[in-house]
Formats: sequence, C-alpha cells, structure tokens
Amino acid sequence: MRGIVLVLGLAVTLSAWGAAAQDVAEAERLFGEGVTLADAERWGEAAEYFRRARAIVERPSIVCNLGFALYHLGEASEATVALERCRQMASDDPSWGAANATLVTTAGRFLDALRPSVGRSDRAGRQIIFQR
Repeated sequence: MRGIVLVLGLAVTLSAWGAAAQDVAEAERLFGEGVTLADAERWGEAAEYFRRARAIVERPSIVCNLGFALYHLGEASEATVALERCRQMASDDPSWGAANATLVTTAGRFLDALRPSVGRSDRAGRQIIFQR
C-alpha cells in the first residue's frame, strides 16, 4: 500500500460542497502540496498539509489522504480515526459515485492492515481506540 494517494477530483468536490471560492483555492493548494509530498514519501510534511486543508474544509479525499499519510508514519490510532471518518463521509454522500466508492474501498484496505496494531472496544456507547 506504499505510495497510494488519491486525488479524485478535489477541485470539483470542494466547490460542489459549497466552500467559499478563496477557501476552495487555499484548500486545493494545500491538498496539492500534500499530494506532492506524499508522492515523495515525505509523510510527515504531507500529513501537515492535509491537516491544514482539512481545517478549511473537511472532505473525504482530504481525510483519506491524511489517514494514508498517518498510516505510513506508523500513527495507527490517528490513522484509524481518519480512515474511519473518510469511509463514513464517502458512504454518506453517494453523489460522487465511483470516486467515493474508491475512497471507501481503499480506506477499508488500509484499515484492514491497521487492525493488528489497533485494538477497539465499545463501552457505554464510547469508542475506545488504543495502539498496541
């Protein structure tokens, strides 16, 4: 799974979700920088750019790529949270069809790889995640 980064039409996705034009441009710029850094396997820097983009607009493509970067950094718990959020967001909005289906599938593969490292328990409605 090394080096997998999904862009999946960020500009169209962001503008369609109603973000302000200048916010869209900044999030797109930050996301693009993150993708470039991830392609160079500079995962820590990529994660920071994805976090900054997510702070502007939270979209499945941004959250998934953050999860992928965290996975490569060995941040199992934080990667799990991001990838589960990505799957939820992408599943909740079927309007992007194949793009969201790809995000859901890819996030699921990364989550499967993380399962041996991360334990999960649900007590009194609270999800507890701990890294082994």
